[in-house]
Amino acid sequence: MNSTTHVRLFLCELETEEDKFYLGEEEVARVDIIGTVVYISQRERVITFQIDDGTGIISCAKFTNPEPEGDCDRQHSQREKGLNHGLKNLLLSLASQESPLKLGDLVNIRGRLNIFRDQPQIIVNSLRHVHDVNEEWFRVLEINAQRKSKTASMKSAEESAIHSSDRLHCFFQSE
Repeated sequence: MNSTTHVRLFLCELETEEDKFYLGEEEVARVDIIGTVVYISQRERVITFQIDDGTGIISCAKFTNPEPEGDCDRQHSQREKGLNHGLKNLLLSLASQESPLKLGDLVNIRGRLNIFRDQPQIIVNSLRHVHDVNEEWFRVLEINAQRKSKTASMKSAEESAIHSSDRLHCFFQSE
């Protein structure tokens, strides 16, 4: 799979081998998971939490940007850069402010998989609160449909290979 593609999967499908993650035989680097927050710990620069998607639990880490200090030189240099720069910073800070996580929140996590202290972890790029519980069920249906279609295409490929080998076998027997 493309290393920039976020794979939608169930946590129980994720396999780990030598610091690499696999879905079946395909290596996975980035995931997109919907789950319920079951643990939260906040420190100065990182929020660590765990989500449960109904099939498993995984740790997540969302790093936060440190707030700029009230340094006079820094404020002066920002004024020199003009109003547009200050407005851009304000908009970025407003966009990055998310409602705080609470236990029991349903969230959609997108991020990169890694190993931290011998345990799988997601380094969160995107965290979104899910307000419509139907979204979780649609995700379950979507993943199941993807697996069925992949299984069906694999079966048809196997069947065509079997038919081809049967034809070759018949061809060589007739000679």
